[in-house]
Parts: sequence; C-alpha cells; structure tokens
Amino acid sequence: VPDILALLYRHMPTIQEGSLRQFLVEAVSILAHHHQEAVISSLLSKRLPMDSDTAEQWRSLGGDPLLATQVLRALIEKIKTPTRTEGSITSETEMDRHLAAAEPLLATCAIFEVVSALQSSKAVRELLPELFPLLLQQVSQTLGQKLPLPTRSSPREIRKGLQLTEGNPCR
Repeated sequence: VPDILALLYRHMPTIQEGSLRQFLVEAVSILAHHHQEAVISSLLSKRLPMDSDTAEQWRSLGGDPLLATQVLRALIEKIKTPTRTEGSITSETEMDRHLAAAEPLLATCAIFEVVSALQSSKAVRELLPELFPLLLQQVSQTLGQKLPLPTRSSPREIRKGLQLTEGNPCR
C-alpha cells in the first residue's frame, strides 16, 4: 500500500488533465476502503506543511461519508494516543521522536482536509463532541499553552456552564 500511494503521489504533479487526475484521487479512496490503516499511516508520513497533492489525497477520503467517518475516527485516535519512542538516544530515535511529536499535528491537518471535502454534515455533527475538544487541545499544545479543557461534558453540563458565564464573555 505505501508503494502504491508513493507511485500515485509521484505522478500527481505531472498529471494535470482532469479525468486522469480524478482517477488517481479515486484510487486513493478505493485503496482506503480496503486498507484504511495503511493508507492513513502512509499519508501521515508526509511532512508539514502539507502540499496540495497530499491535501487532495486526504480530501479524496472525505468524498464517501462512511469512509470519511471511519478515517476521522482513526485520525482522532492518532491525536488522542501519544506516541513515544523509548530506548537509547541515537539520531534515528531522535528522528522517530520528532515524527511522533508531529503526528498529532499532521492528523489535525488531515482532519481539516477530510472534513472540508465531506459531503455529509451529519457525519461531522456526530463526531463534533469528540473532535472539538481534541482540536482545541491540539491548538493549545501547538501554541505551547495549557488550556483548561474539560475531558467530556454532557449537553446539560455545557448549558449549565453557559448560564453561569453568560454575563461575562471572557469566561
């Protein structure tokens, strides 16, 4: 799967004809239907900032609401699960640590691309309670600040909190 994706990625910049380019993009989506984890891992291995071809590959996964929901759930898990490399410090493990630290940010960027192409707002609404706090957490980590985020609030707790702070827009 990584070799197939690398081949598609390598040919994307040279193919500008609409129907051929669309074929390459659809191939990524078809591949993801059968090998979702491998496609996600391969696309997450690209460096930031994300180039237009990588972004287009991520957007192709948002074309099918069912696949997009599965991909979004997998990306949410990538943000939630901190990856660490243990052991002696070598240049290779230092590179692994750097890539592991970048993975949540890469996953956040990928979420943006998938959601931007998603045709169903229902899928986003279903994932929003889980997705929104994670994205806020990712922003706070990227900025190097610790935000006081609740772990999980029910709609009732959220309404209660809004009532308490309604007069003060800064709280």
